[in-house]
Amino acid sequence: ANTITTSMLIVIACGLWFTLVVSPKSSRKNAAIKTAFILRNEKLLDSERTARMASIETNIEAKEVLDDCDKLKKHLFSAITGSERITDDFDERNILIEDEYLGKYLDDESANNLAEKLRLDVLKFAKNNPALSSSLLKNSLFESVETFHNAKVYDMLNELSQIQFVILK
Repeated sequence: ANTITTSMLIVIACGLWFTLVVSPKSSRKNAAIKTAFILRNEKLLDSERTARMASIETNIEAKEVLDDCDKLKKHLFSAITGSERITDDFDERNILIEDEYLGKYLDDESANNLAEKLRLDVLKFAKNNPALSSSLLKNSLFESVETFHNAKVYDMLNELSQIQFVILK
């Protein structure tokens, strides 16, 4: 009875252990999906920006948040890919947004200052635009400094795009 019980526990433990392992193939596939999603967001943002930029030019706070989002994205893209933008050939060039923490890319003072300026600008914009406040800050990475710095790169890039979409709508 002990042998059977022990054998069953070993099989269950090994099964649980292997379910926690991510294979390189699935990891790469997930990274490619996330990168494609970010590329699609960037293309949509470009078309929205073109259509609505004239109305944003007069709103200094909105323009500042949009510009800060772009600067932080450029910094992250540059640090990750070596280029300020993700291009359609990202998969062939093996340029993928991996599952990494944002803090790795905010280690220099200028990037950290830019991230903090953006965080404060978003909070200020949300405070001065109560109609957009819930869209900007609901479950946002900008709620606290700790949340912001412990975010994953993909989540932050997605959040930056969402902020820009909310402001441009």
